[in-house]
Amino acid sequence: MTHTSFLDVHEKALLEREAIAKKAVFALYGGYGGAERCVMLLFPDAEAKREWEEAGPGGENDPLEVLRVRTKKGAREMTHRDYLGSLMSLGIDRSLTGDILVGSAGENGQSADVVVLGEMAEYIAREYTSVGRETVTAERLPVGEIAVNETAFEEKKDTVASLRLDSVLGTAFALSRGTAQEAIRRGLVFVNSAEASKPDKLLAEGDKITLRGKGKAVLAEVGQKTKKDRIFIRIVRYR
Repeated sequence: MTHTSFLDVHEKALLEREAIAKKAVFALYGGYGGAERCVMLLFPDAEAKREWEEAGPGGENDPLEVLRVRTKKGAREMTHRDYLGSLMSLGIDRSLTGDILVGSAGENGQSADVVVLGEMAEYIAREYTSVGRETVTAERLPVGEIAVNETAFEEKKDTVASLRLDSVLGTAFALSRGTAQEAIRRGLVFVNSAEASKPDKLLAEGDKITLRGKGKAVLAEVGQKTKKDRIFIRIVRYR
């Protein structure tokens, strides 16, 4: 088995199409279900893939680790941007790190789990000593111990004229229709991890929308129409 470095949603869509066209035996893997940034695992055959899947996250051949980064008691609450900025200040490439899952701050500080390539884990754990002006510690853990915080989201209810991508995207990320269409044209929008290039693409309940640089949202519910023929929707946007 071999693997790539971490791919963003655009790279992931391109490489997945290529792997399918070449009939490669592969898997996209980010350490946990629903990961946005993933590596592509390439297997010599289907049996090797089955063995890897049976081993599960954190198995002997898992190429990823997680760093649990903790702030000290009394430190200010950190955001995803804070953690990412401090990581990049170490001089490493973004492709060496995966998702950053930020936990809630408490009396004893805050923790965030950072998925990294195993070959870089020792270096990052040693050098990653501060986030902004706050001192932190980084503990290496098997990727199977990652803490997925499913509560870090906000809900929004609204009505839309149709379930067109540009309309739902605008609602989810508070964009004008023109701005939403421009983001789609620039290749910044993905639906269910596949690049979406048409503003008039119709969405369905459960579709996941990713806007590069802004985050991801799910069209969690499609309701009935109003008297003015608009459609009730409920959006779940992940922070």
